Amino acid sequence: MLFDQIVFVFIALNTLILSLNWFLIDPQLENGFEIVNNVFTALFTFEALIKILANGKLYFKENWNLFDFFVLIFTYIQIVYQIYLGDGVSI
Repeated sequence: MLFDQIVFVFIALNTLILSLNWFLIDPQLENGFEIVNNVFTALFTFEALIKILANGKLYFKENWNLFDFFVLIFTYIQIVYQIYLGDGVSI
């Protein structure tokens, strides 16, 4: 229960950070937001790994877990695109 509450706080904070991005944002602030977003990505990856280790194959039977997993996959695809194709790429 506490684990889920902590993850919910991370989701809320990540949503807040993502919503703070605006047109013509100061590049330093945008870089800061990107770093924070990467930290959240690492936390959500850690959450998924813990759940997979705890639940095994059952992790993939719950729809919310599947949704979270695919969001992580697409986040990592976007990170790879940004590394190799520059900052203008967004999925």
